Amino acid sequence: MDGACYHKRITNPCAKVSSRRADIPAWLAAKGIDVDPKLTKAELLVMIKMSRDGPRYAAQLIATEYGHTYYTPPYHHELQPIEIIWGIVKQ
Repeated sequence: MDGACYHKRITNPCAKVSSRRADIPAWLAAKGIDVDPKLTKAELLVMIKMSRDGPRYAAQLIATEYGHTYYTPPYHHELQPIEIIWGIVKQ
């Protein structure tokens, strides 16, 4: 897979800085972390930063389900299978 945005849809979204104050404790509670309601948003964001997992992408989950996962380096068209196929189709 190349690094296209449609290959990078995240399946485990994380609360962000732009998240509402009420959504952050809910996200932490879903992860099993107890939250003091008196904490500020900045303190909650620090807790999120320490407890979040790495991103999991939808295309990667589907590919690993069938035992296939690899990424090709960007800007190396000779390694992209679709480029080879398009070259054959255009002839």
